[in-house]
Amino acid sequence: MPAEPMPDAYAIPVIDLGPCLADEPGALDRAAAELRHALTEIGFYSIVNHGVPSALVDEVYRQVARFHARPLGEKLKIKLDKHNVGYLPMMGDTLRTSVVANVTKPNMSEAFFMARDLAPDHPDIVSDRRFRSANQWPESLPGFREPLVEYCDALERLAQRLVRVYARALNLPAT
Repeated sequence: MPAEPMPDAYAIPVIDLGPCLADEPGALDRAAAELRHALTEIGFYSIVNHGVPSALVDEVYRQVARFHARPLGEKLKIKLDKHNVGYLPMMGDTLRTSVVANVTKPNMSEAFFMARDLAPDHPDIVSDRRFRSANQWPESLPGFREPLVEYCDALERLAQRLVRVYARALNLPAT
């Protein structure tokens, strides 16, 4: 017997940000209502027409695939540091936050972590402020850093524009 299709009431909402980002009349209220529903009834959502160029997203995927295809020894040259930037190898961490069970198995994934790209003379870098370090970039992978920084900058701009949608969803001033 085939599985029952999931009712639309449980589908992950897709919020179209295009009209809102274009400042179309009523679009902010519509997006805020959709966001409120998504976060109070479902707990998750996806966005489309967010303004982050798909070519940039594709390039980031391409660059990350290039990084992960490198030999382990090359990736370990930028191993995750105390600021949580760099490479985390397969089985390199055991996340122990479960309240249900005592987690003892290491994570079965690898990852490259970065943060906002700060200059070496930035006060937070100089003072070694926790979680505000310089990113670690692979030296032998030209063209890797630039699209990732550009992507993070694009996501930060998007997040700043989403603040007013979240504010409206919470019935706060959207300014």
